[in-house]
Amino acid sequence: AYRGLKDQAAGLFPITMLGSKRVLKGHVKKVTCLAWKDHDGPPTLAGADQNHKVILWDATTAMKKQNYTSAFVMAVDVHPTRDLVIVGTMQNVCAIVDMTPSLPEGTRTRDLQGHDGYIGSVKFIEQGAKVVSTGGDAEVKLWDAERGQEIATLYGHTADAGPISFPAGDKSGQVFCTGSVDKTVKMWDLRQSACVMTF
Repeated sequence: AYRGLKDQAAGLFPITMLGSKRVLKGHVKKVTCLAWKDHDGPPTLAGADQNHKVILWDATTAMKKQNYTSAFVMAVDVHPTRDLVIVGTMQNVCAIVDMTPSLPEGTRTRDLQGHDGYIGSVKFIEQGAKVVSTGGDAEVKLWDAERGQEIATLYGHTADAGPISFPAGDKSGQVFCTGSVDKTVKMWDLRQSACVMTF
């Protein structure tokens, strides 16, 4: 009976099943977060797992470019033009890590400290010159990535702030949305340093 229904469904919905294109191996425990970069050069993927490993991959060849050890990683993002990764942790810190393949291992170069809660999400903006982060302190922060200094804190969420999303194709990085445990999505405009809409 099941096979008959399956054949009937295949006739009604002739959809080709998705297949695995490439498998990137190296993580030995649950992968907690991913980030993708395909602006310049070959596409690059960064993943962090519960075994305290952050791995940078060449997504075309499925080869590891570099790895870095960090505990309790909650968020990761890849620099748009360089082999840099930013890692957000349960220790309330965003760490910028040099993942140049020629290094023996990824090297922590700068810490962005200021959140009073775990890091919910991190994103490079403005071609990697700045970083946006959210945290368990309900705050959204803008950072100077080169100096490691906080530029602004955006207030509005009333509970843990999490995912960050930018409009597709928007290169400016000035407008973005954040989600929160407070059951809202807020749209921010960095030109006004303010929330311009709440959903």
